[in-house]
Amino acid sequence: MIRILVADDEADILESTQQVLVLCGFQVTGVAEAKSILATARRVRPDLLLQDVNMPGLDLDDLVHRLRAEPTLRALRILLFTASESIQETAQRLRVDGSIQKPFNADRIQQTIEGFMAKPTLGGAR
Repeated sequence: MIRILVADDEADILESTQQVLVLCGFQVTGVAEAKSILATARRVRPDLLLQDVNMPGLDLDDLVHRLRAEPTLRALRILLFTASESIQETAQRLRVDGSIQKPFNADRIQQTIEGFMAKPTLGGAR
């Protein structure tokens, strides 16, 4: 089963995203505070991080760097989660695996995640 860590500071978005992903058959953990993302990822060891880009206190560059530096998280796939239409440049600059635009529907998010899980991660060996 694919383990997903969802990081979003907006409680309603976090809750609804978790519910949709669980219904899609994924194992999901949510985190609402930027300062908890790295520790939660170390503990849960997700296959994929669905990361909101506009969380208070989030230094996205630092987070990605620290995740990629962790030997146990090197193969973690990172998808940026945002309402912004211009996220592709940020995703490429950070060398994350891609992005999912808000709002989303269950079929699209499931297909997107399964598609990214089938590809090698940009973070390192699988």
